[in-house]
Amino acid sequence: MKKTVLLIMSCVVISANIHAQSTTPSNANQKTHKSDIHFKQELNLSADQIKQWKEIHKNGAEKRKTIMANNALSKEQKRDQLKNLNNEMIGQVNAMLTNDQKTKFAVLKEKMRANWKEKRKNKENQNGG
Repeated sequence: MKKTVLLIMSCVVISANIHAQSTTPSNANQKTHKSDIHFKQELNLSADQIKQWKEIHKNGAEKRKTIMANNALSKEQKRDQLKNLNNEMIGQVNAMLTNDQKTKFAVLKEKMRANWKEKRKNKENQNGG
């Protein structure tokens, strides 16, 4: 269960980075842009792969927004649909990557998860949790 939540969060962060670039003209945009550039550089994506990456995450952000706005869904149903969307997006990203890039992508996702866990742990400690 925790792995699933972390996996969803990693995709949310990646997608949010892409989405924020096109919608947020603030300093937060600079941070997300750096994160997006980091992934592209680390994976050494080609121009065609970058185009595919953006399209995958743009579509994912739109679907995510629809899921979250659907008040007919319970929290659990939203979580399940987001999990399925995340798996779909990861599958699409992996389909466009070379084997070497897939390996690097897996490592980057793990690093992101570890950072997220650490931040969450620190936040819980600050809140006395």
